[in-house]
Amino acid sequence: MPRKFGEIAFTPEVEAAQSQRGSRQTYERYIANGPANDSITLEIAEFIAHLDGFYLGTVSSNGYPYIQFRGGAPGF
Repeated sequence: MPRKFGEIAFTPEVEAAQSQRGSRQTYERYIANGPANDSITLEIAEFIAHLDGFYLGTVSSNGYPYIQFRGGAPGF
């Protein structure tokens, strides 16, 4: 697991839930030992450049997910 993912995704509330469920130590180890992966490499940039859209996922405060596709023809 890339370190940046854990730093961004694991808010204090998430960390508390992980602690309650017994998984916090495992995630801490993943973050500590994981690669940074916080840069866009040339290969990733080329991949993104060829895409015509992406999915954007969010979740509300009550846990309800909302997934949207954004994209289309160039110039959208």
